[in-house]
Amino acid sequence: MQMARMEASVVNRSVGFFLGLAFAFVALAGSARAEGGDTRIKLGFTVKATLAENRDVPGVVAGSSGPARHNFTVLLKPDGVVSESYEGSGRFVLVNKGEAVLGQDGNRLQYRVVDQNTIERISQNDNQVQTVTVKVDGKSCRMAFKIELKPGKTAYVAYSQSRGRMLNYRSFELVESSCMIE
Repeated sequence: MQMARMEASVVNRSVGFFLGLAFAFVALAGSARAEGGDTRIKLGFTVKATLAENRDVPGVVAGSSGPARHNFTVLLKPDGVVSESYEGSGRFVLVNKGEAVLGQDGNRLQYRVVDQNTIERISQNDNQVQTVTVKVDGKSCRMAFKIELKPGKTAYVAYSQSRGRMLNYRSFELVESSCMIE
């Protein structure tokens, strides 16, 4: 199984960090909550992608495609519902919204608690599984980004924000990341 793993950490500027929810399976100390007990996590990261062969797309040449910025806002609610919004960057900006219940298996999107200081966002399609992990250490946090091909697959498939369509990729490299809890 081919894997690209990227990690970065940044100091959290908020008073504390809260991933805990009001029920027993999530309990983090030193919390900062948004209005109504919600916790808002803002993740930003830039990934440099390497294109694979895309024979059916005129003008696309295998090789480095340049950096793409990805921004997630994740809202953890006390009842276990997780709402997210995504906004990319580039000529053809992708905007998506999603919802999941913390700890429940979703078909394409899942949020799960790893331990009292760690939460994971797992998304998948027919070719790959992508995991974004947010880990707390005191008043700082770090995020890790991992993408793995599913068995038998030879290329990642992702939306190209510069071409406005799905393309095949060989690899992804994290260029920078940020994490902030509100």
